[in-house]
Amino acid sequence: MKDYYKILGLSSKANKEEIKKAFRTLAKKYHPDINKGDKSAEEKFKEVSEAYEVLGNDDKKREYDNARIFGGGFNFNGFSDDGPFGSFYRNYTKARTSRSSNNDEEPPDIFSDFIKSFSDTPFEGLGNVFGKVFSKAKSFTGGGESNVRADATIKIPLKIALAGGLIEVTGLPGGRRNVHIPPNTRNNTVLDVGIYKAKVEILKDDHFTLVGNNIKAVLTINIAQAVLGSKIRFTDPRGEALILAVPKETKQGDKVKLTGRGFPGGDLFVEFDISMPKGLTDEQRQIFAEACDKIGLKH
Repeated sequence: MKDYYKILGLSSKANKEEIKKAFRTLAKKYHPDINKGDKSAEEKFKEVSEAYEVLGNDDKKREYDNARIFGGGFNFNGFSDDGPFGSFYRNYTKARTSRSSNNDEEPPDIFSDFIKSFSDTPFEGLGNVFGKVFSKAKSFTGGGESNVRADATIKIPLKIALAGGLIEVTGLPGGRRNVHIPPNTRNNTVLDVGIYKAKVEILKDDHFTLVGNNIKAVLTINIAQAVLGSKIRFTDPRGEALILAVPKETKQGDKVKLTGRGFPGGDLFVEFDISMPKGLTDEQRQIFAEACDKIGLKH
């Protein structure tokens, strides 16, 4: 299976805007009208176009990502008729035939046709994207999904927002339906649910607090664990079981950082809360007092 993220020079965590930006840059670099006669550039252009045909379409990207994660195959099946590349490649094929059959014939301006082919694209705003890129005007920004009018709000737990999964939605016309939440879905993201749009709201969590890309948690430990150090079973926000090391002589409010366990670009910070023993018997208090005397703690 082709690595479309690698073809565009991206990580698998790239967002929509990063995918668009990478494609715009590479499409301009390798376009056949700019690299006339360069077969390698032509193949590279087709390759990055194929990558964007998949990663630039929510449904195809979801299918592709699932195949990468869970195994199985993914078939490209060519450029779709309703996408920005179908008509372009049909015209481009005709142009190549024309060039080879009549060397004196002036070939059509395929580069202009390619830009025009984005006017009716189902991919968000690409007609404006290319106009702005090649006129060196203000670049398209894709982070404005929260400004899109939504037909409903999907309330999801933090675990689903981070790890992804299926959520049953009841607030849209047509009754109940399952909606796939992609991994690392942020608050106020707008998702396409059939012909409707739904805005994501991440619910407050009893154990974790979301602060930007970071996540904070408070973990209660006893005084022995704080003084002597310990290893504690801990479940991170994605539901992954960990063994968390408590350093020796941990003080109230000390923190440890678990790198990369927040949203992309963020971390998980665990703050320690030290609980005091309660309900001790007289004998237990005496033992505790003797221990304090031995280590020089006044009482």
